[in-house]
Amino acid sequence: MRGSEPAGGGGLRSYLRALLTSALIATGFIAAFNLAMDPMGEFGISGTHRLNAVVPTKVHEFRMGAVDRYLSTVIDGRADRYLIGSSRVEYGFDLCDRPDIRRIALFSFGMADARHVQARLLAAADRPLTLIMEMPGIQINAARRAQYETAPPSQAVRKLTALWSFDAVRLSMHMLHRNLTARTSTDPATARCRPMPQWVEEGQPPLPPAAREIRALSAISDTEEYDRMFRSTLADAGRVCARTGIRHRIRWLVLPISFDQATLPATRRMSEVQRMQMQMALDALRRDIAFCDITLVTAGSDGGDWENPARWLDPNHFSPTLGDPLLATVLDGQDEPD
Repeated sequence: MRGSEPAGGGGLRSYLRALLTSALIATGFIAAFNLAMDPMGEFGISGTHRLNAVVPTKVHEFRMGAVDRYLSTVIDGRADRYLIGSSRVEYGFDLCDRPDIRRIALFSFGMADARHVQARLLAAADRPLTLIMEMPGIQINAARRAQYETAPPSQAVRKLTALWSFDAVRLSMHMLHRNLTARTSTDPATARCRPMPQWVEEGQPPLPPAAREIRALSAISDTEEYDRMFRSTLADAGRVCARTGIRHRIRWLVLPISFDQATLPATRRMSEVQRMQMQMALDALRRDIAFCDITLVTAGSDGGDWENPARWLDPNHFSPTLGDPLLATVLDGQDEPD
């Protein structure tokens, strides 16, 4: 019996070694897979090769749901110009010829998001920045706003969860499937600077006019909070510029809600309320924010091309044929494209 114990013990040790080796190989494979797909955008590999060129809607929504993680992957301390806003900013501007501009796009971009993004960008800036911010929607994303009350995750935590969490594996699989089954191959470099609207590939219908009107009616009831938060956002920037002596340039883009807003009473009213409140707030706080260079840039108020459906991707998203000339105008320092 004693002669069989070493053999049995050796068998158990061999089994444990094999189990440990298998676990290490599996762990390494999971990390390598998530690193190669980079669904959370933590390692700068997202959108760099054929298998992760296009970011699926579910992956993008996850990124947008974790704003501070997302911002930490975009803000690298080297860029001087940022284009900030909603999915309209994601799809309405072609940055392939402007690699020096960082794009920050949050679905359902609201004033709470604008204030937080501005604070993150200006907090560590040691030189003048240009922030071009789309007029936020009146809605407030409660889940994202709650994040802003807590400290962002550390870099170590972000990296570990991006390599080994269940969410990372799930999103990597989704991204791999999306790119393998795409009807047409996408050049990774182009996908990053000229994003394809996901609903085009995934067949998602645009929001019908009736639903947009209901959303607008609901949003109009929140205008008081919208105005308060915009004034706070302006005041925050003014204090940073005054304290640091750095004159940051901030341009708020006040754009039509849709190409057909003239035919939708509630949607038109929501757009008018936003435009009016933002201008009144800016005028009222002009002396308090004088250390910054902050203005509104309006476009489409007189109709023209902005009412042409052919220049829009859908009723809510304008195309780069409208966005690119506007961006060029803002960057050239002319603040009234109309």
